[in-house]
Amino acid sequence: MSANLPASVMARLKALAKENGWEYPQVLTRYATERFLARRYGFRYADLAEAVRRTLTDRRAEWTAVAPVAFTDDFANHPLKLSQWSGFVRRTRLQDSAPTFPKAVAAIRAFLLPVLFPPTPVPKDWTPEKGWIS
Repeated sequence: MSANLPASVMARLKALAKENGWEYPQVLTRYATERFLARRYGFRYADLAEAVRRTLTDRRAEWTAVAPVAFTDDFANHPLKLSQWSGFVRRTRLQDSAPTFPKAVAAIRAFLLPVLFPPTPVPKDWTPEKGWIS
């Protein structure tokens, strides 16, 4: 095992981003969201929505009314993506704790989609145990 696990994971995420032509911050955000934040902490919806809005504004990012392809079941079950996820999990030695790729995508989608595309009624809080609650 690597003497510096955080540095090793960061290097693997950078390599994954480069191999697939993805933006590293997006890969890191997805990893952090699924792995740490949504599983461990509660969030106030209004605060998270404002943070996302500010981030997009600060990055001058265009936003569309269509959910990202990375949130779809087709993406989550694509053989190439499943293979890449399997390799990533194996290289980072997370086999014992990593979810399957479809479960990781579903968890990220459940956490972020309501923030990106607010439902009616708008949720009030996120809890790791229950997800979004009104």
